[in-house]
Amino acid sequence: GEGVAGQYDETLYGEQSVASLARYIHRTMPDDRKEKTSEANARAVAEFIHGAFYSPQARARNTPARIEFSRLTQRRYRESVADLLSGFAETRQTERSGGLQAEYFQSKGMNKKDKSALQRIDPIVRFDFGTNSPTPNITADQFSIAWSGSVLAPESGEYQFRVTTPNGARLYVNTDLAAGDSNRRDDSDAKREEALVDLWVSSGGVERQGSGALYLLGGRSYPLRLDYFKFKEKTAAVRLEWKPPHGPWTGIPSSVLSPEASSATPIIGTAFPAEDSSLGYERGHSISKEWWRTITRAGTETSELVAERLPRLAGLPADLTNRTELSRRMQDFCAQFAERAFRRPLDTELRHRTVDLWFQPGVALEDSVKRSVLAVMTSPRFLYPESEGRQDSHATAARLALVLWDSLPDETLRKAANRGEVSTPDQIRAQARRMIQNPRAKAKLRGFFDHWLDAEAADDIAKDPKSYPGFDAEMVQDLRTSLNHFVDSVVWS
Repeated sequence: GEGVAGQYDETLYGEQSVASLARYIHRTMPDDRKEKTSEANARAVAEFIHGAFYSPQARARNTPARIEFSRLTQRRYRESVADLLSGFAETRQTERSGGLQAEYFQSKGMNKKDKSALQRIDPIVRFDFGTNSPTPNITADQFSIAWSGSVLAPESGEYQFRVTTPNGARLYVNTDLAAGDSNRRDDSDAKREEALVDLWVSSGGVERQGSGALYLLGGRSYPLRLDYFKFKEKTAAVRLEWKPPHGPWTGIPSSVLSPEASSATPIIGTAFPAEDSSLGYERGHSISKEWWRTITRAGTETSELVAERLPRLAGLPADLTNRTELSRRMQDFCAQFAERAFRRPLDTELRHRTVDLWFQPGVALEDSVKRSVLAVMTSPRFLYPESEGRQDSHATAARLALVLWDSLPDETLRKAANRGEVSTPDQIRAQARRMIQNPRAKAKLRGFFDHWLDAEAADDIAKDPKSYPGFDAEMVQDLRTSLNHFVDSVVWS
């Protein structure tokens, strides 16, 4: 039954019952004699084969399951870092759609706002005012418009944004300026630096295009702001478009635009090597020198992001200058950072190795924070979530977050785990029901169906334009959108 090398190489396998096996043995064995096995003996042999290595239970017993090596995939790494950095400040996310909040101004001179003449929600930004005014109570020669709100990313990947206008415009996506940070609103250097598209200096009424790209994580909303002005050019027009993953250039639809503000989400920009997809899906089951170098670069980038946001993340008052108190607060922040990254509380020894060890006399406090963060981001406890093998509420919470969000436990799940309330089936079910309502869970499930249904194959569809007039990239995108709507309807209704 286990196979004989050179004679019967394959083991016996299948789903037949003992009775079916017995009838087969009685009818065919032994194959070198006319006299066949009796029914009683055939039954005995069938029971032995079935119990020894044929039944599912026997196969599981003979080849016991083992815990496979598993590390964070690049998707899980990006999601975890985004939630890790966002979790220390109050964040805003929105699911509302329908367009952007628009505010129309009469201008005096170069893009200087005088007074608001009109406020409304514009479903899309695609306007050709020609030589006219956008509204009767604004003059046609000089005016400005500010569109603000959020853009909702349906899936993870690189998104390209494009602005077309003969006038002046700046586009911000996923920045503090786009999120409405009033402390930086008048900082012109910051405006230029953070603009994804900068067409602020007009070119005498000649239509221009500007574009920029950034990586967005699916299932999240990102702040978006488009500032536009006309100053004595002959005509006025502006168009905002995007090119989502697997899609063509098109106007950003109202279904992914929201008039409500969102918080900027920090996203790691480090490029990761391709994941192993030999089994048909991405797995984190191997490491290499290239992968480790990437993790080190990503950890360094994370430490820099923390340093840039340290006063906000650690809640440091602007007037606090006492080094002892600053050091204490920064160490407490680093300890919280490590606990969230490791998905469980720190014991005394682990806190010493990941936090206290890096705060030494003569070392700048900011450098100490960077070193502590880098130690956490390159630690096996962060990179290999199931490496410790402990089975408790914290381990269950970590697995729930990885399965449903590709990320870390949020505050609600973390507090429940601290109380030991992610243990019973009812407790786990209650948390799962809560978590699947999050758009990130829906985006992940959509990604599964895209992969299972091989939706990405649509990217390579091409038809003879003479035989199929009108079948273009936008048609392919519409078909894919239709498929997504159908799947969403079936799953979430």
